[in-house]
Order: sequence, then structure tokens, then C-alpha cells
Amino acid sequence: MSGELLLVRLPRVESTHLEFQPVGSVRGGFVEPNDIPPERLVCCARWDVNDTRHACSVDASGVLQSLHAAHNGGSIITRFQLHSNTRVFTPNPWKQFEFIPGVKNGVIFFQQDSNKLLYTTLPFGEEDKSLVYRIGSHPGRLQCFAVRTDGALAVSGCDRGTVRMWRLGDGACIGKQDCAHDGAVTAVAFTGTTPVVTGGADGSVRIWAPDRRGVLRLLQQLSTIGTAPVSSLAAYNSEVATAMRAEAAYLPDEAHDPPPHSVLEA
Repeated sequence: MSGELLLVRLPRVESTHLEFQPVGSVRGGFVEPNDIPPERLVCCARWDVNDTRHACSVDASGVLQSLHAAHNGGSIITRFQLHSNTRVFTPNPWKQFEFIPGVKNGVIFFQQDSNKLLYTTLPFGEEDKSLVYRIGSHPGRLQCFAVRTDGALAVSGCDRGTVRMWRLGDGACIGKQDCAHDGAVTAVAFTGTTPVVTGGADGSVRIWAPDRRGVLRLLQQLSTIGTAPVSSLAAYNSEVATAMRAEAAYLPDEAHDPPPHSVLEA
């Protein structure tokens, strides 16, 4: 019988590979790569956009480690892992995670080789676990996603060339394109309110916006040098992007607080 997927706070451990200095700075001796167990290698790390004294990283064993810089100059480390209500769910690492602007301790993530985009909150304080919700899924394995700066929308891409735009308040898919790239979508970013930029394994960079039917329409393809896969993107909400949004984009101005609609079952 399957159970609900949970993010569980793990017991505190006394020993770590790092020493923490006042205000959260980190120091330590040089560590040879061979001295680090493979399961301790960091897969992804992020600052908390809602708290400048908080950052998290996730290692190859699927353990999320939270570091809070305390006001007294110390540091607090808390560890989390995905479980079902009967067992450890999976050791798969989180391939990517992002904090949601305006949502305290709220994170969106996906696991390696998964097609599901997930949402949860980090269980601090009296709570020792949080439910994990499924925002939505792709026909192939997820490769990347981005969250809009107001925390209302997310956009994601998979290895089959599809792009989806999600409203985080209820998990609704409000924009999609099944043939965004020839091959995997390897990077995504928001340019502002509506348009999104995607990069692909085909080396192309394209700008999209949803029409009234929820289809992501191509606004522009940018020139790139060569055909190497696009590994990352950063977008600026320029006048050009604003003009393209006015020409072809349509998006209801709706924003809701997470969590999304469906609890994920293991």
C-alpha cells in the first residue's frame, strides 16, 4: 500500500566536515576529492530568497542540509530527507530546488530521473515533517525549471523538448509547448511577468509567451554561436521583452499562495 510522501527532519548530528565561523562564514582545511564519500557530494545549493541568513544544499544521497546563521554569531544545521509514512522513499538526489519568493520555507524541486515537479515546506519548529505536493508532470525526465520573482508561476522543461508553465497557487498548467526544442530543454528563465526564455540541447535560445488557449507561442529565436547545448540562462526584463509580451502574450493576473493541489503518494 502506498503512502504519502513526506519531507522529514532528521536527528541532529554532532560531527560534520565543516567548521562554522561567526555570521555563518565557513572555513576548513583543504579536502582531497578522494576523501569525500560519493554520497556526500553536493548536487545543488541555494540561498533562501526570503532570508539572507539561510542557505541549503542537497547531496547525492538525497539529504537536504539547511544552514541558518544565528544572530549570536553561531550556525544551526538541520538535515531533511524524503520518506513515505512507512520507509525511506528514495536516495535519489534533488537535481534542482528553488525557494519560492514570498513563501516562508517553501521550496520547489525535482529528483534525478523524475518527471514530477514537487512542492514542500521545510519543517522547522515543532513540526518534524511536511507533506510533499505534486505541482505537475512532464512526458519525459525533468531537466530544469525556474520560479517567477513574485512566486506566482513556474516554468519547467524536460528531455523530450516540452515546456510547461505552472500556476503555483493550484498547480494548474496555464501554458505548454510540446515541441519547444529538438531534443532536451536544458535551461529556462522568466523575462518578467509573462515571457519565458528556453535553451535546448540543440543549441537554440527561444522566447515564448502563452496565448489565450494556453499554448506557448514562439516570439523570437535568438542567434547563438555553434550548436552546443545551452547549459544556463539569465534573462532581463527589457523593453524588447515588454514589447513582445504586448504583441502576443496573454495571462490572467492571478496569484495564489501555495501549496499546490495534489499530495504526492510514494
